[in-house]
Amino acid sequence: MPIRLNAVVCVRMGGRPISPDECEITRDFIAHLANRLTLDEFGKSYLTGLYQIRDGEDDYIVQGKYIANNALTETNEEKEAWFILSHLEKGKPLPKYNPRDNIISEIEYGHIYEQVERFTERKERVSLQDFKDFAEMKGYPLDVALVCNPWVDEHLTEDAKKAIHEAKKKIKIEWD
Repeated sequence: MPIRLNAVVCVRMGGRPISPDECEITRDFIAHLANRLTLDEFGKSYLTGLYQIRDGEDDYIVQGKYIANNALTETNEEKEAWFILSHLEKGKPLPKYNPRDNIISEIEYGHIYEQVERFTERKERVSLQDFKDFAEMKGYPLDVALVCNPWVDEHLTEDAKKAIHEAKKKIKIEWD
């Protein structure tokens, strides 16, 4: 089943228009988005695997999600491509990327959580400054980085614990 998307945008993104508002996801469509991302080694493998899927098989969306799960999102362009790949569903409209500083989706939460974990995994105790450094480097609001942290209190400094407590009052997570 195709996704709902304007035919002109569909062609621009490498898809195959079926009607004025329906687009068939193709290998080129997924590759167009994947090539806008910085991929880790696994993501590169999944992108290579994308080209091994035969035409007509319906695995492009799933492969796109695997690619998105192994992408680093530092720029707004990368965040948008990641968002679209992560949220593609058959028969649904192409999601619009609308960055919001105080609301994150469950999928975004998981992605940022993994990035925070990778960034701080070698730290014995994670400080507020570590979260500030991560947020600045990745372009996320500090409160989002604080809310998406994987650490139990024993691994956090006092200033980080207080900041996380305050951030949780400001950031809303939309659980699917």
